[in-house]
Formats: sequence, C-alpha cells, structure tokens
Amino acid sequence: MKTARFLCVGFLTGTFSLLTAVSALAQSDPFLARVWDSAINLPPGAYRAAKPIELDGKFEVTTSPWTLIDGVVFNGAQSNQHWNLDGTIMRRVSLSGQLGIGLDAKDSIFENCELSKTGGWFVSMWGSNWRFDNCIFTDKFMRDDLPVGDYSVRATHCTFYDVKLPTISVKDDPGSYLQKGRMGFVKCRFVRCNVPESFLAATVDCVFEDCQFPSKRQNWPAQMSSLQVNAMFSGLADAPESFLNGPLSVRFTEAPPTPDAGSTLPHSYSGGDITLNNYNPPLEYVNFGSVQKRSSEIVPSAGDSKDIFAGSPSAAAPPAGNSVDVHSFDDLVRSLPQNINLINDGQPDIDSIDLANKWLSDHFAGHNAALPIQYGAGEAANDSGAAYRLTSGDQSVLCGGTTLVGRSICLFPAENAGPLSQMARGADMTVLGIIKNVEIRGRGHNLDLVLTIANARLQ
Repeated sequence: MKTARFLCVGFLTGTFSLLTAVSALAQSDPFLARVWDSAINLPPGAYRAAKPIELDGKFEVTTSPWTLIDGVVFNGAQSNQHWNLDGTIMRRVSLSGQLGIGLDAKDSIFENCELSKTGGWFVSMWGSNWRFDNCIFTDKFMRDDLPVGDYSVRATHCTFYDVKLPTISVKDDPGSYLQKGRMGFVKCRFVRCNVPESFLAATVDCVFEDCQFPSKRQNWPAQMSSLQVNAMFSGLADAPESFLNGPLSVRFTEAPPTPDAGSTLPHSYSGGDITLNNYNPPLEYVNFGSVQKRSSEIVPSAGDSKDIFAGSPSAAAPPAGNSVDVHSFDDLVRSLPQNINLINDGQPDIDSIDLANKWLSDHFAGHNAALPIQYGAGEAANDSGAAYRLTSGDQSVLCGGTTLVGRSICLFPAENAGPLSQMARGADMTVLGIIKNVEIRGRGHNLDLVLTIANARLQ
C-alpha cells in the first residue's frame, strides 16, 4: 500500500512540473475575493496575498495537486471551515479557525506554518480536527501547545525537520486516547526536533534522528491508565535512555537502516527549504484578495480554469499586466533545475553556470519584479533610457549547496529618479520594474547573482 502511494505521488509531481506559471486569471474567480464565505476550489498554481483573507461561514476549501500558497494569513472570523489539501505546498502560512475547524491534508508540505483554533467557544474534547497523511513539516508544527479540549491531531507517515514540537495538554485519562485515532503520530520521522514527553507519549513506532528529549518529566494524572511508547533513534552519539514515569513506559531502540517511517514524497531538505524532485515552481503568483468582494458575490468564470495552465514549462511567459513574478532573489534560484551544480570540487563549474544563466534569462527576462533591497550606491546613467543607476547592498542567497552574493542594478528613468536624491546609504526600499537580465558572475572566489531591473520605480 505504501509503495502504491509513492508511485502516485511521483506521478502527480511529474505532472505538475509540466504546468506553466499562473498568468492573469479572470476577476470572476471566487478565490480572488477579499472575504471567503462560500466553497473555494483552487486550481494548480501559486498564490499570495497582501492582506489577510477573512473566512466567514461554514464551507469547504479544496486544492488541486500541486497548489503553492506562500505567505498568506487566513483568519477564520465566523463559524468553521473544512480544508481538503491534496499535494499542496504551504509556505509561511497562518491558518486559524473557530470551533469545529477541520483540515485533511495528504502528500502536502508545510514550511514554517502555524495552524490553530481561535475564538471563545469550546467543548470538553476535540474542538478542532486535523489529519495529515504523508506530509512534510519544517520549523513549526501547528502551534506551541495542543490542548486536547481544543485539538484532535493525527499524523501518519509524516516527516518533521527542525521543529520544536508542541506539548500536549492533557485531561482525564490520557492513556485512553493518546496514540489512538483522535490524537496520535504513527510511523513518523523526526529530524533534529525537540520532543517534549507529552508529545513523545502520543507517538507510535516513530523514528527520531538527532533529536533532543528534555529531561523534565511530565506530571501525569493519578488516574491515568498505562501507556507504552516504542521509539527508534538514530544519529546520536549517546543513545537516549529508556524510562518509566508513572503509568508511562518509554523504550528506545536503535532504528534499522531503512525504517518504515516518514513521508515517501521524493524530496531534499537544505537551509530550511524543501525541494520536491521534478517540480519547478510557477514563476507568477495570483493574489488572493485582489477583488474587494465576498466570494459568494462572485459568479465563477465560465471557462475551464485548468486550460490556463497548459503549455511548455520551458517557455517564458510575457509580463502579465501588473502581476509580479519575482519578490526576492530566492524566487530566482529556487526554480533552477536541480541537476545544475554551480560548484564542483570546490571550483566554479563554468558549463553549469552558463547553463544556469541561459535558464534564468529564458525564464525571467521581461518579467516584472518587486524587490526589497538596501540602497548601496547610485550614479547618473545613460543606459537604456535610464537617468540614474542604483546598485543595491549585498544579500546572501542559497542556491542548492552554494551561497551566492545577490546584488541588483536598478535603472531609473528621469521621471522616477527624483526621490533617490534623498536616500541615504543602507536605506530600505522596494524597487519595482521589468527584469532586463539575470546573471551569475564570478567575483574572486565568490559567485554573484546580479539582477538588472529596467524602467525602475520605488514602491
């Protein structure tokens, strides 16, 4: 059964790599609304939002493989919603909801996301329901504490990287429900995580790699029935000690070479980022909240949304009106093919750098950028109609295992150059414009990533 899931995921990942960037979508799509109060179905693509999206009412949100949601805040203001995530990538997402909120996620990724129940309404047990199957988490899992009155959480075959895992605030008889259907973590893999005892007590046949187990013991209720934990460890110089704490018995054993634990999503993890094999993220983002209406007030477009995404992944889309494709240097390097290695045997690989530069030019030249930078230096210019040339301060950019120095050269026409005369070195700003060129260059023993922005203006 597990092998079948792996093959299915590999197929979906490969399929999504054929999708091009999201271009301008019709303003008649309900998910573009500022307030969601009706059923939402997200087609594949990449989504952001400048302001929080309000969730008002009882309805379902459903995603398609692979949907990327980046930096969006969802506030459950009224009633409860149910989220169905299939092959979804969530980065820096905050999702909250009222009593009864539910989420079912499979084959999905959560990078530094916070998921929580809010509001004053409560019940004696399980005020919200969260289910995760074959998912990956980095930096954070839901929130710092999971009281069983407010949360029912079950994760199966999931992987957690660098997470300070939450405590589980218990009541009544924890032995009767921890590790069971409503609160349990089954055959999961934890890498460099901090594991409090109350969380450890909810695990079943999990693997812990280079994890820390605080010595402070949990004060379990006197009426608690017995509970046993079989935990596998690896990567530690000293094996963690098995222990008894009242009704809780924890036995640590060394993990086998290939344990049946963790996500089967084909991926790599570096610098806090998850990279899926054979997946190239879309180059353009659609903005939630761009229509100042409630979703129920918007009549969906008559066309089939999936047709928007057909096409060749190697073809660079033209600029789409005011849509912005690049918000950071990370947006540039994150999309490079995984087989490009800029450094080999400690030396720059000229052929790979040439290949990377061609790829960056094909995919980003002519697209729009809105880049936060620091003012580095400026001078009068006469380049492509520009009256002023601004060079940003340096930023570190991680590309695979190579650290690049990111710099931007911004070419301002005369009508947009006026405010720059009042800027001080080191001042923060956001520059908007059209990408003229992207290039990886050598500087001594370092590599620079230089982004040239034409027709620049300040946000």
